Amino acid sequence: MFATTESEEFDNGYRHCESHLFGFPDFWNTTDMLVSPGLNPVPWNCIYYSFYKDCAITSVTEALQCMDGSEYLFYRFFHQKPQRKYRFLAAGPAFEKPDEFINIRTCYASDIEERENWESTALVISDEPMSTCDIMNVGLYEEDTDYESPDFVDVTVCHLRITASGYTKKEAIENWHRYAAPVRQLVDSMTDACFNFRRAK
Repeated sequence: MFATTESEEFDNGYRHCESHLFGFPDFWNTTDMLVSPGLNPVPWNCIYYSFYKDCAITSVTEALQCMDGSEYLFYRFFHQKPQRKYRFLAAGPAFEKPDEFINIRTCYASDIEERENWESTALVISDEPMSTCDIMNVGLYEEDTDYESPDFVDVTVCHLRITASGYTKKEAIENWHRYAAPVRQLVDSMTDACFNFRRAK
């Protein structure tokens, strides 16, 4: 999920998180918090050389403004020098509730790099397809026909998803609700046409 590179000239999109929404923890005001962009794996997505630089942002507000359901972006907010390692994740549609819980050490026991990335990650905001079936049903693939352009994809099949970390499962769930509330308020306050997120019921 998290891309890395050894090239010094390559811009990985890491930026200091300069601002946050009301309701987020005080530690988000420190220079320790960084944010980086990424792409969720869907059939037509690929990361081009300037992707990280082009999609770099510095706040939760900017992250949401960049999401229009066409690329299925995610933004990872993480500690540059974590004092403690997160152990649990709670994830779910932003307009619903957590539906997935992960023990980081158990889930990523064999993938040290991925485990270390999650252990320092406070929050991930992403726009994702509602399901694989939804992607298949919007005209991307049809029997006995050629592959069609993803331009025909109906962006209303995406939803805004939040993944929050905690040192315990209970804290991860509490953080999820703590982060979801201001994110929902911000999305609902935006009047531009970029938001087509389906509110999960």
